Amino acid sequence: MKILKWALIILLVLAVIGFIFVKAVSEEKPIGAQGPEAEALADKMMEALNHSALDSVKYISWDFAGRNTHIYDRENDMSIVKWKDYEVHINHKTVSGNVFQNGTKITSDTDKLVQKAWSHWCNDSFWLLAPFKIKDPGTIRSIVDLDKETYPDHNGLMVSYDSGGVTPGDSYLWILDNNNVPIGYKMWVSIIPIGGLYATWADWNSYTDGLRLSSSHDLKIFNLVLSNIKTGKSWSELGFNDNPIKL
Repeated sequence: MKILKWALIILLVLAVIGFIFVKAVSEEKPIGAQGPEAEALADKMMEALNHSALDSVKYISWDFAGRNTHIYDRENDMSIVKWKDYEVHINHKTVSGNVFQNGTKITSDTDKLVQKAWSHWCNDSFWLLAPFKIKDPGTIRSIVDLDKETYPDHNGLMVSYDSGGVTPGDSYLWILDNNNVPIGYKMWVSIIPIGGLYATWADWNSYTDGLRLSSSHDLKIFNLVLSNIKTGKSWSELGFNDNPIKL
């Protein structure tokens, strides 16, 4: 009983220390100004990344952090999500699909696996395409004044998601350089207890018709790398003879 008592005390102390640490390093979410200026800044940001080129991109594939692989049919809003020995072919509109394990289609416990694939998709695609989602339905944009000592030539654009995805209610403060290209954002999201956690958006490269995508996100404690990014107007540009999605 004494061992259990001391274990509980230690856990309580660690919880208190953790709470104090989180409170100490967390930032309060700033309040920005909505209106025409915020909308204009959002347009400039997307223009700097050649957002219009995304309209001509029908297919995208990439590897996320060495864990998951995505093959995305933008035209029909379907994809393949791969992790470990699973491969889920998913219809985004209905969040339904077919599940394969080691290349063999399975029919048991597939709902959970489809939901897991959908969760992977929502998270992993955001780290690739978030700059082009700042005007999605359910978003609110506002201009935030930045600390001029830290960001002397930068603008701040807060984007809050009132709906959509797996975790609606999240907010992101984009830090834009003097060319309106994002260098990173601060996050206030439900799955991270530290408010204002910063992640870089770096290693920008050009793809189909000049579309610009970032492949590196440094969060200090770890770095998210998106590799093998491919975009195209046909499946052959991604290395497929025909449509690989089986639904």
